Amino acid sequence: MGVVSSKDRLEIPGLSPSSFNWITNHADQSGLTLVETLRLWDVFLEMGANRVSGKLDETLIRTSFLAHDPIAMKFLDSLPHPDGKLSFLTYLKACHWLQTSSTDRKLRAIFRFENKGENWDYATIKRLVHTLYPSENEQTVRLTADTLMSQFVFGSKNTVDEEDFLKFMGNVDQQTLHDCLNFRIVPPYLNSEPDDRLSDYAPSPHGPPILPPPVDMDEFDDGSLPSDDDLQRVAELMSRRDWRRFVNKLGFTEMDVRLEEGMHRTQEDIILRLLKKWRIEYSGTLFNLKQALNETSNQEVSFALDSESERR
Repeated sequence: MGVVSSKDRLEIPGLSPSSFNWITNHADQSGLTLVETLRLWDVFLEMGANRVSGKLDETLIRTSFLAHDPIAMKFLDSLPHPDGKLSFLTYLKACHWLQTSSTDRKLRAIFRFENKGENWDYATIKRLVHTLYPSENEQTVRLTADTLMSQFVFGSKNTVDEEDFLKFMGNVDQQTLHDCLNFRIVPPYLNSEPDDRLSDYAPSPHGPPILPPPVDMDEFDDGSLPSDDDLQRVAELMSRRDWRRFVNKLGFTEMDVRLEEGMHRTQEDIILRLLKKWRIEYSGTLFNLKQALNETSNQEVSFALDSESERR
């Protein structure tokens, strides 16, 4: 079960980034909206894609910020890239798969990526623990691997198969698991507010893209933007919480986060920079900010914002 098959259409012949219909045709072929496609084109360029060919050289991927993320590298390696170059269409189809696939399909893909489809033995689990917790010492890694192995394996077996893995993951809180594996290219409400740059592109020959209906915004959303003090307060409080899940809810991808982490900033500084970027690029309102906090189980931080507003 590959994310993108080598038998799939991997690029659009005769189309280059300078073509007037580069974005619209890729949106049609990938099944994504225009807003999502344009957003991913920006990210693809940040990863080092060639602006003339529209492809990403494999060597650039291996020297980018992603080179320090073995899981991301395994995912990218699983994508077909003839002649060592990843096409924009292949990248879009992979992102579409991440956004639309069920939790079960994603878990099966994770299992297969980690050991090339083979059952997991103790060495595989130990390697995975070390990948997830690179700063831990050898003893801690070994003890964690021992614990996981005892929980994964059922009966007298000494390896973990795909069904063992799924059975184990079934014991994890399903809402938490869904949130961890949830992948959104852009927040839902942005799909109903197309980027101004889309006016530069020709309409699709298949008609306008089908966009999801706008999210029904609360009547109390007056459009006011969060102040610098509001963002500073959120960054301070969220630095001690699951802030990655929170910024993902705002529309940032793991790649966005890693770009900021590459600058060697503190967690609070990373969150603050992303919040300021969100306020400008997404026109994020104070209501949207509180909504994202509430939907990621950070109601206390949302309440703290209310308290700050009352004091002002």
